[in-house]
Amino acid sequence: MNFSEQLRARWAALAMRERQMVGGAIALVALALLWWIALAPALRTLAAAPAEHAQLDAQLQQMATLQNRPGSPATMRCAPSRPRCAKASASTTHNS
Repeated sequence: MNFSEQLRARWAALAMRERQMVGGAIALVALALLWWIALAPALRTLAAAPAEHAQLDAQLQQMATLQNRPGSPATMRCAPSRPRCAKASASTTHNS
């Protein structure tokens, strides 16, 4: 006898009330697994998303402020004192 045959024989030997209790226990375990594996992590992510979004927005704002500050590499990239850079920026304005 293999395992599935033994399981079927035990199931057949159970009374109807015992089968209902085993079925209820299996359903309860399945619901608990569904909660722990699928629903709880998703709900935690949804709850944390606004705070994380606000933090990332603050970081983006800080990076934009640093980028636009005088003396940063982004503002020095095409300074008028650099002839090659002035040519490159002139050619890109004509292509647009």
